[in-house]
Order: sequence, then C-alpha cells, then structure tokens
Amino acid sequence: MVEPDASGKFSASVCLTEDDIPGAKLPKASPEECDCWMLRCWLQCRGGRTTGKKAVLVQRVKDYMKINCKLIDPDRGVNLAKKKVRLGLCENISPKSPGEFPREGYNDDLSDVPVVDYNIIWKFMVQNVSGKGTSTAKLLIKGYNFFKSGHVVKLEKHLSEDGVCHLRGKILPSMKKSTSYTAFITLRDSKILRAKSGCPAGIKGHCSHVSSVLFFIEEFCEHNAKNAACTSQPCTWNKPSRKRKVDNHPIHQVKFVKHEHGKKK
Repeated sequence: MVEPDASGKFSASVCLTEDDIPGAKLPKASPEECDCWMLRCWLQCRGGRTTGKKAVLVQRVKDYMKINCKLIDPDRGVNLAKKKVRLGLCENISPKSPGEFPREGYNDDLSDVPVVDYNIIWKFMVQNVSGKGTSTAKLLIKGYNFFKSGHVVKLEKHLSEDGVCHLRGKILPSMKKSTSYTAFITLRDSKILRAKSGCPAGIKGHCSHVSSVLFFIEEFCEHNAKNAACTSQPCTWNKPSRKRKVDNHPIHQVKFVKHEHGKKK
C-alpha cells in the first residue's frame, strides 16, 4: 500500500513474507526434522529467543506457529529495502548522463555473461587508474562487503548484436535504505570497457557500487562453471550462509566480521 505523507511525498507500507527473508521458512516438513541452525534462523525472523537445545527450540517454534507471529527483518532493514527496490517504491539514483549505455532491452538471464575474475576487477578498479588518485584497493574491500551483505538487489543484461554486453544493476547504499543506486557496466570478451554509477563517486565507474556488481558477476561465473544447470536461478546461491546471533550482548562482547575475498566464513 502506497500513501502520500504530510509532505506530499509517497511512502510505502510493505509487508515482508517468508520468501523475502532467508531462513524465514523451514526447509523441512516439520520442526523436528530441522537442525538447530535452521530453527534459530526461523525464530530470529520472528524476534524469538534463539538459546537452548534442540528440544527447547522445537517447542518454541511450535508455540510461535500457533500464534502466527509477525515477521521482522533480522538484517537491519536490508531485506525490506530490497523488496521496496524490486517493487519500485525506493528512490533510485541513476547516472546523470548514461548515454553510452542502452536504456531498454535488459533481461535477467545471465547465463552467457562474459567471465569476470578478480584480476579483471583489479585491473579496472585499481591498476588502470593507479597514480590518478581516483581509486584504491579500499573500493574493492568495500564493494566485496556490499556484495556479500546482499546489497546488490538486481542485475540485468543487455547483449548487443556486436557481442558487447551491458549490465545494469541496482545497489543499496551502505547506510540510507530508502534509496538505491543504478550502476552500468560494459564488457567485451571479459574486458571492462566502461562503467558508471549514480553515486557521487561513480561518475567514472571507480566506486564501491560498481565493484560490488563486478564481485557479484565473479561469483556467479564461478558458480556457473561448477553447476551449469543452476544458471536460471542466479540468486539462490547468494543467500547469507552465516549463523545469525540475535541475543543481546554488551558492545565489548560483540564480534564484528569483515568479508575478505577468497576466504570463506
């Protein structure tokens, strides 16, 4: 439901479903068949306690099922923001002059996207602009964390008759979840020709949002090479695999984790 607020702008009331939140739906027929991690994820998506042994967790899940508890977003608004972007309810910021990229003709079939690896990403983001003060390896680190945190909401491809591949992605910013940035990338034979993003630093394509899309493609290509049958479902393998812990702790006891390329968490 979309309604105008006091300022005359439109605000959206969006409800999350089990399909919108990884872990919100039990993968087994009954709670008894699930392991503790599955049960804790399910409870976390409803604001429930996640402590206790399996028997305690199973009973807690059954109790929550009886009252049909409301879903919450355990990822600090990321899943809600992603749904709003998909529904077109978020403000989207595109590059001011995307004339070198096609405006229409995009689709979500990435099965024949050019292969992108870390060396290609490094050359475009760092090596090719070395000494110009426009890019550093920090953009790779931030972009990779954007990707692993699920900030790449949507990715589409436009394949020209001359073999040039244009990509268009929507990425959530690091803090503000009421907007999204559009990034364009042009590839030919696994070489990045140009890129541009709607963020202030993305005018020449050397920003963390473009970097996050490139890492998305890199991991997709790796997955595609291992399991070609899954190319029609590019998003199923990018669900968070970390175990979430939602119990309250003093800040000095909280462990913060940063994703590193090439290392599995």
